[in-house]
Amino acid sequence: MGSMQEFIPDAKMFCEISHDEQERLKKVHRKTLVKMWLFDMMINNFDRGGANWLISEDTIHAIDHSHSLRDDEYFGQDITCYTVGGENFFDEEPLPEFIESLGRFLATPEQQKILEDLLVELFNKAFVRKCIKRIKTVGSILVRDGKISHNKYSSGIAVE
Repeated sequence: MGSMQEFIPDAKMFCEISHDEQERLKKVHRKTLVKMWLFDMMINNFDRGGANWLISEDTIHAIDHSHSLRDDEYFGQDITCYTVGGENFFDEEPLPEFIESLGRFLATPEQQKILEDLLVELFNKAFVRKCIKRIKTVGSILVRDGKISHNKYSSGIAVE
């Protein structure tokens, strides 16, 4: 099995750059990394190590989603397994636009139905309902609280 993605000239994997440059990029792109962490949590992607995102001209590109949308033991379990470059981002607020976009999605059943219909083309209906429920659950927490609290959710987010 393989994958295909857009070629990004002169891009380097995060793990290929110096430690000092990694730390600089983590500070400069903190909100983007928070968004990537939250997105990975929603799609159940627990494999966002330093080889699974690229840096190009000071822009971050998420790659390799082969461990996402999986119905496995991580679904709804300990969410500390979701990291970006070895870090998790509990208690950090994402960009307001991200939360606003989630709020619009949660308030629009038509958009949810479009996503569900697209996912049903790839997965069985029971799994798709679980995926949509996960997105709604994480999205609702973010809209309500503005972040994922470590004290409240580090042991897991119940998705039934």
